Amino acid sequence: MEDKLEILQKKIAFQSAICLRTCPPDSMIFDSDPEPKVKRHINTCPLCLERLESAGEAAAWKIIGSALKAPAPVSVEKVLPGEIRRVAGRMAGWGRLPAGPGRAAQAGELKYFNPPAVLVLYELDKNYFRVMQTHDDPILMGPDDVFLGDGLGFAEPWNTYPLRSDEFGDLYGTLGADLLNEAIKAEKSKFKEIDPHSVLFAFRTLELETGSFMAARSVSRLINHLETENKGVVLPFSTPKELGSFMARTRPEVVLSQQGKNVYEIIARTDFPELHMALAAESEPGWRVAIFIVSRDIGLDVIAAFYKITLMQPTPDGLLVTGRMRKADYSPNEVWGWWASKEGIYSQASQCAIDPESGIFRVVFPGIGEDIISKGKATLLFISDGRL
Repeated sequence: MEDKLEILQKKIAFQSAICLRTCPPDSMIFDSDPEPKVKRHINTCPLCLERLESAGEAAAWKIIGSALKAPAPVSVEKVLPGEIRRVAGRMAGWGRLPAGPGRAAQAGELKYFNPPAVLVLYELDKNYFRVMQTHDDPILMGPDDVFLGDGLGFAEPWNTYPLRSDEFGDLYGTLGADLLNEAIKAEKSKFKEIDPHSVLFAFRTLELETGSFMAARSVSRLINHLETENKGVVLPFSTPKELGSFMARTRPEVVLSQQGKNVYEIIARTDFPELHMALAAESEPGWRVAIFIVSRDIGLDVIAAFYKITLMQPTPDGLLVTGRMRKADYSPNEVWGWWASKEGIYSQASQCAIDPESGIFRVVFPGIGEDIISKGKATLLFISDGRL
């Protein structure tokens, strides 16, 4: 049981984390004519408002502190496992949070994301690395986190994703082999549940939002890079009639949807009892549930997959939806998506990609603008080839 002082320390540390992750840089805050979204941020962020009001004092302290500041990070081009690096500055940007419980900020809020520091775990493929996000304040450490040493903070095994070698910035430090192996081992473990009403839960939600934002483009680039080797999961049936015959033999209690342009959409729109049972047993807020099909040689298994949508971002190609599927017994190889309007019209996503190891996904719905986000919802379907 935490005492009042410890809770207060965590609340203060969490406020600092919010500023570190989501407050725009000085170049935006102190602009003589800031953009409307920067103005909105300043009006709702007491930390940035205080930065503006104490600008003169801050400038004086900057001159005094220039001789006292810690050594600058080193710029090293080649990326190696065990390094702690800042994500490249160009990966920063604005993102909008979706509606739903368990958010670190108000649903629908337009939020700026700064690049975090990450621990490079191992190479995934040529020019791609698995990374684990880190945070510098040990006060916010929780179960399963890995302490990296004084000045380096801790690593977050529950928050890993892929990055390309040109998406890394400066080098802050390098771990020894034993500590790196400890972090890699922690990534594979089953994580302890966190009290959804705690400061730690809110902090981890913020960290996952930041990681998902940084990973969204990398996941797409990585999947596109591997497409020549991965042709996708082939289901044992290709027509609605074949699917209907299989379900009639194996799951006669399930009434397949009569709507859908292909077997994937029919499965996604079917009301499987697995979804209701999974939701009834779930205690942690913020998770949504979708069908997860595991392809077999002679059929398929249907299980429930929990996922969170972390960002919904209008782009020139359509509405970009990113999130993360919770770890399951099988690795997801594909994600399919449809945008369902309130009138029941389903529009298939034009771009879908998922990282099998972290479960981070990105889906793009063409023709869906910011003005109609509230008039529909994303429906997802996850698929595995049966590998653990």
